[in-house]
Amino acid sequence: MQKRFLVMGIFLVSTLWGASITNKPILNLPGTENKFDTEGTIKKLVEVKRIPILKKQQEIQDLKIENQIIQDFVSYLRELDTKSKKLYSFESPFGDKLANSTDEYSLSAIAQRKAKKDTYQIRVIQIAQADSFASRSLSRFDNLPPGDFSITMGDTTVKVRFRGGNIYQLAEQLNQQAAEIIEAKVIADTPSTGVLVITGKKTGQKNKLTFSGNLDPLFKADILKMGEDKKDIYTPPLNRSLTKKGNPIISPSSLTLKPESEVDLPLPDGPEIKENTSLIFSIAITPLPVEESPTNYLLDFPIEKMESVQVSNVTVEGGSLIVYYEEPKAPPVRISNFQDYIAVEFSDGQVQYLSPTASGTYSNQMVMQKGKKIVRLYFKNANTDKQVTIQNVSVETVVSEGGIQGKNPVSKAQDAIFTLDGIEVKRDKNTIDDVIDGVSLTLKNPSSMPVTLTIDHDYEKIYQAILDWVHAYNQVMEYLAIVTAPDKDRTPLSERSQETLRNGVFQADVSFSTLRSKLRTIAQNAYPTVYGRELTVLEQIGIYTKKAGSFSTSDEDWNTAKMGLLQVDENRLKDAIRTKIDGVEQLFASDTTGDMVKNEGIAVQINIQLRYSYGPGSFTTLRMDSNKQKIAIKEKEIEKMNRELEDYELKLRQEYGRMNQAIQQSEAQKKWLQGQFPNK
Repeated sequence: MQKRFLVMGIFLVSTLWGASITNKPILNLPGTENKFDTEGTIKKLVEVKRIPILKKQQEIQDLKIENQIIQDFVSYLRELDTKSKKLYSFESPFGDKLANSTDEYSLSAIAQRKAKKDTYQIRVIQIAQADSFASRSLSRFDNLPPGDFSITMGDTTVKVRFRGGNIYQLAEQLNQQAAEIIEAKVIADTPSTGVLVITGKKTGQKNKLTFSGNLDPLFKADILKMGEDKKDIYTPPLNRSLTKKGNPIISPSSLTLKPESEVDLPLPDGPEIKENTSLIFSIAITPLPVEESPTNYLLDFPIEKMESVQVSNVTVEGGSLIVYYEEPKAPPVRISNFQDYIAVEFSDGQVQYLSPTASGTYSNQMVMQKGKKIVRLYFKNANTDKQVTIQNVSVETVVSEGGIQGKNPVSKAQDAIFTLDGIEVKRDKNTIDDVIDGVSLTLKNPSSMPVTLTIDHDYEKIYQAILDWVHAYNQVMEYLAIVTAPDKDRTPLSERSQETLRNGVFQADVSFSTLRSKLRTIAQNAYPTVYGRELTVLEQIGIYTKKAGSFSTSDEDWNTAKMGLLQVDENRLKDAIRTKIDGVEQLFASDTTGDMVKNEGIAVQINIQLRYSYGPGSFTTLRMDSNKQKIAIKEKEIEKMNRELEDYELKLRQEYGRMNQAIQQSEAQKKWLQGQFPNK
């Protein structure tokens, strides 16, 4: 009986075990997991299967890090390329100019690249101004009468209609109707009153403001008044002139200067030059017939012929005998272009020449000589073919002008007047760009002494551009030295520290090593300059890899020399830039073919080399593209392996699930059997 039950128990266990086989994963029952550690076993088996995936993920990470290293390197290459191009492109600092004024209060200037290196002496006599008139102080309750009037500035005339009101309303109407040429504003001089100021929008004598029409509101506000024409006139006594040369004809009111004549007129009581003083005179220039130059001639009187001479059977008749020949006479010296007919000497010893080019009446402002006295007049005609008559000479100072004018002038419309290397220049504005080619002058205030304006190269900008280039070059060379250095460390890039990440990463890539060698060669090569052997290499301007002489291999200089880094002797570089700037420029870039294209020099050669180092088709781009392709392939492989790993894990869980169920069923059957055969 006991045997029969045992056989039945074994059959039930076998049946239950077979019944546990299913395609669905079976979860572990409580108690079995701890007993057999099914989950831990599955995890360990999965982790072993995951090792190839982790390896590929690490390879992908290393490739990404490698590409990042290349991208960082490319940024250094791009910086070096930019700094190299800057040394010879249209932005080259070698073309930049600086304008330096010794008196910025009186004169400032801006120099363009086309400006030439030079020095100028400039004295600002007066700055250009616009007409500006002020009213008297008026209350806002003071009513001004209406008026329709016109305002003219230069060639522009505007009409203003004012219907009456206070100065604020007048200012508003002026700004609305005459904004094209004037600006009107009220300045509150006290809390209860204001002053109306009318100012022209353009400077210069030709932009003087004139008024016409019903000007009652402007007269009532004391902006305008009727002026009195008044002048102080000094007439030099021409009849006191002293003849210095030739035969001039002198009278109280005129001088006639025959060819090659000269007259001196001292003026011990000469007038003082004021702001509105002018020297006025009339001149008549009369051409004279040109005398014929004497010619050479032979004396004309009869001379007997020489006797005939017979030689063998040939008879030679005698000819005339020249007994006298006049030496050629040099033609008289002819002067026809002399124009400095009048010279004015001032109390400080300065002499100003007046040079009329044709007959007429001339008025010459003497504002440049303000505060001085006229002490002498010179009259001269050095021409041989002209007669010059000078008359109606006077020195006139305008005390006041007639007609309608400002009652309380703030400023008077006037031209800017200055001297450039002694030559008087006038303009109707204070910003002047048509006197010195490539230089814009700004006149600010009159100067008592000449201002020295120097146009020169921007040496500091050139120096800084070269330092920037050296820095960019050193960054590239240091990077190349690190990534190509021999290194036996085979630690994956993803596991390295930041300090050792780049060490030897491209030591087996010949492209990086070749670039390093070529860049070093370019920096050490000789290049043609206008100074010949005196300036052909960087070392001659204070840029070197290592100084001549010996030094310890443990020195920092030795380490930088091994990497090909450049060092700079700042004083020597600055001196070379200032004394041999053209040679320094040619060292970096020059045109040796005459086609206006820079084809030689360090910066040019580096630019050419870098075309093959980064960008489309370069070895860095090809390397990164290759890495990206490898990454894409490995990512697809990982994706496939992950799917296979999921299937593998699922299969393990299914198998272990069935095993766990079978064990549980076996345990249950065992308990049941034990219950059927209790121990006695």
